[in-house]
Amino acid sequence: MKQSIEQVPPTSSAPYVVVMPSQGIGTWKAGTCGFWDNCLPNGCMAFLCPCVSVAQISSRVGLQSFKSTLIGMGILYTLIYLAIIVPASLESWSAWDYGVFMVYALAAFILTIIRGRIRIALQIPGNTLEDCFQSCCCHCCAIAQLATQVESYNPSSCSFAPKDTLRAYIV
Repeated sequence: MKQSIEQVPPTSSAPYVVVMPSQGIGTWKAGTCGFWDNCLPNGCMAFLCPCVSVAQISSRVGLQSFKSTLIGMGILYTLIYLAIIVPASLESWSAWDYGVFMVYALAAFILTIIRGRIRIALQIPGNTLEDCFQSCCCHCCAIAQLATQVESYNPSSCSFAPKDTLRAYIV
């Protein structure tokens, strides 16, 4: 049975209902580690500049503005990267380590929410536990998978700017 798609403008009650007619509903375009087809820019951007990728994804589906997401996630990822560079001088967990853990957990929580909203909007099978596991254990892979799903990048072209926000569809 073929579903009809009616294009409607986004509303405040459904700002993230996005279905792209070019792909089937209910499937991920790429697997967990499926970013190798577009390693540049998708894989590299997700690993080296995750704040830009998350901002592009969030802006593309209309969850949050590009600028506010970029600033917020930029601060989080900067703190995470600083924690990797600054060595811990104590053998046991220190307050610094707990702080780093909390910042990473916050970044993973935000990505879990974004992934869940996109998964629900596109009717992709799964649950919150899977979203959380993917966001925590393979953070960069989750970002790259979402970027592929919402087409937030142009293949073979590295851009730090957002693409246009997708229009909402009711299925």
